[in-house]
Amino acid sequence: MTRARILLMVHRGVTDSDIKEALGISVQMVQATRKRFALGGLDAAL
Repeated sequence: MTRARILLMVHRGVTDSDIKEALGISVQMVQATRKRFALGGLDAAL
């Protein structure tokens, strides 16, 4: 569920730092989710 929220927030233009604060996660998790999506698409990211 967190990765789906990350992707929705990224799509809306929310910064990694703001996503981190809103979801209580690390910037590294945001970046890793972005990378998984870029390399493998939605199924890989979720």
